[in-house]
Amino acid sequence: QWERLKADPSLISNAIDELLRYDSSVQLTGRVTHTEVEIGGVRLAEHESIVALLGAANRDPAQYPDPDRLDVGREHIRPMSF
Repeated sequence: QWERLKADPSLISNAIDELLRYDSSVQLTGRVTHTEVEIGGVRLAEHESIVALLGAANRDPAQYPDPDRLDVGREHIRPMSF
């Protein structure tokens, strides 16, 4: 990937997003619901604590084909890294 990036510097912006996706600096984060809400078919009460696993989301095979492979040319990268 380094050689590919050196050969095509136009990939730098994409490479940044891919590196953030591949190795997130923040792996998880906590939130508290302010109202009753449904997420993924699960109803959560008001003031309920939840944990979002950002690192796992960035490796979701439903979103990223071959998610464990670093690819600076990967398309449609939307990392959840911060």
